[in-house]
Order: sequence, then C-alpha cells, then structure tokens
Amino acid sequence: MEIAVVKGVKLCPWEAPNFTMPGVTFIGATPQFYDFKPANALYPRVYNNLLLRALGLRYFQPSLLKILKDFDVVHTGESYESRTFLASLVAKKLVFTQYETLVNCRAYRWPQNIAKTKMALKKASLIHAPTQRAADCIIAKGAQKDKVFVQPFGVDTEKFSPKAEQTYRLKYSLSDKVVVLFVGRFVREKGIKQLIEACSMLKGRVKLIACGKPAPQDKDIKIPKDVIHLYNIPYGEIHKLHASADIFCLPSMPNKNWEEQFGFVLVEAMASGKAVVSTNCGAIPEVVGGEKNAVIAPPGDVKSLKEGIEYLADNESERKKMGERNRKRALEVYDARKVSEALYNKYKTIA
Repeated sequence: MEIAVVKGVKLCPWEAPNFTMPGVTFIGATPQFYDFKPANALYPRVYNNLLLRALGLRYFQPSLLKILKDFDVVHTGESYESRTFLASLVAKKLVFTQYETLVNCRAYRWPQNIAKTKMALKKASLIHAPTQRAADCIIAKGAQKDKVFVQPFGVDTEKFSPKAEQTYRLKYSLSDKVVVLFVGRFVREKGIKQLIEACSMLKGRVKLIACGKPAPQDKDIKIPKDVIHLYNIPYGEIHKLHASADIFCLPSMPNKNWEEQFGFVLVEAMASGKAVVSTNCGAIPEVVGGEKNAVIAPPGDVKSLKEGIEYLADNESERKKMGERNRKRALEVYDARKVSEALYNKYKTIA
C-alpha cells in the first residue's frame, strides 16, 4: 500500500512521527518554511500569487494532479486547502485531517472554500479528526458520521520524556528556580501577554522562559528583560526545553475566527511529565484530559492564571503528581507509534 501524506508548506517535524508506517511518502513544497526534510519526501513546486489567492488556491501545486495518481491512499490537510482540492480530483482514496473546530470561522465563509469543502466531503473515504470537537465541527458542515474518526496525534514519547536532558536549566543556571515555559507564536490569541503579566505578579518566585518569534501584527507584546526569550530553537532541541521546565503554560484566548484546535506543545509537555496551566479555549480541556491533569483558567483572566501558576509553584508534590498523570496519559493516548499503527489500520480498510 502506497500512502501520500500531503502537507505542502505545512510539512513539519511534529506531525511526522505519526506517519512512521510502511509505504509513506511525504509531499511538501519548495520553498520549505521549516528546516525539515525527511528522506521519503517529494517537493513539488508551489505557486502563490494574488490571482491564485483570489481563486481560493493559495499555495497551489498543479503537479499534484499527476503525482497523486500513483498512490493508493492520499492523506491531506483541511477540507478547504488547495492540496485537498487537487487530491479530491485524482486520489484513489482520499483522507483529510480536520483540525478546525469553529463551524462559522472565516475560512468557511469564503465562497471558494465552501465549494472546496463540499467537494472534499463528497470525495473523502475517511475524515480524520484529532479531537472530538473537530469531529463535531466537520459533521456540522455536512460530513457523514460513519466517515469521521477521532484519532489524536501524538509525539515521540521516548524523546519527550522526563529523562531528557535539562539543557536550558543548566545553561541559564536555573537549578534553584521554578521554571515556567511557554512555546508558541507571540500573538494575542496565544495569551503570551497575559502570561508575562501573571508571572510578573509573582515577583521573582518563578522564572519564565518564552520560546517563539514576535509577530508583526502584535507589536504591543513586549518581552521584559527578566524573561528568558528564546527566538528560534530547532525542533530537535524542544524536548530538552520541556525537560528544563517545571510548569508548562499555554494561556490561549479564542476569537471569532480561531480557538485552540489541538496544541502539540501541550502533548509534548505532558509526555515530558510536566504540570500544565492552560485555559478553557477550544479543544484544550479535551486534549489535557480535564482539570485533574491541568490547571485550567478562563481565557484572558490574568488573576486566575497567576493563581494557577502560584499554586503549582508552591506545591512541588502536586506538580510531580500532575506530571506523572500527564506522562501516563501521554503514553496511553499520545504515543506517536501507536497513532501511526492506528492510522495505518484505517488506511487498510479503504485501500
């Protein structure tokens, strides 16, 4: 069975461990946005001009029409993406992944995307949803329930482990500090501004490491000098960053067009055996498995965020217990090898 995993410009190292199965070819794009080039990959040329965008064909790869004919199963991204549209024209068996959780978000309001989603729903043999919230969304868009299956993505649980090297704790001499870690885009909806404020209210009782790039559209997000700001850590080092923390925090905030859809960083932190502070945003409560595995604050509530971090910072035994529960959940639910096997078995049912 030959399987094409078509990720285009979104080909990324955090999804790849979920597709370690026989017969897989990754299909990315050139230029690549990430320094990640697996051996079993193709990079057809991508086009992205104003006319193509107007037609709803952002990151268009016309050569896919020829390439994908040779595969038994083609697994793409969201229903409204260009690569899913092209795959729906030629794939023998089409599977697409539904991350989106908002039925009426902007992406679903464009006429071109409405048409592409209808076509994908008609052509798809299976629809993969990493969360039940995403499954409910695509069913609300008209998907047949018997085609939709929920399978969370996972991470390499041997790499993301409590035993990983604490490289950054040692590098910044943080052995006596309670380290709070944030990894993600420095944009309003990720809540980084509220996290900085919450940590500052603790007056030196925790040390915040913020890993990510400032976004041009959110220039008001300023990183104080007492925050360790890491701009561009290679993904091959991220497990060491998680290992260096005591608490992982993802304080996401929804808007009318977006909410947290999955959050690989949450799964990485859980696999690393870390306590988690997050918010009731999108699929986060589902991903972490409820309040027994994380302190969940209301989105945008700095006081609740501060209190959640403070509680874990002051209770080492509770941090450890929560981390142990998270590690157990990661091994049971988010082990990428198990995910890969489950996906492969799904492909076999339609190939």
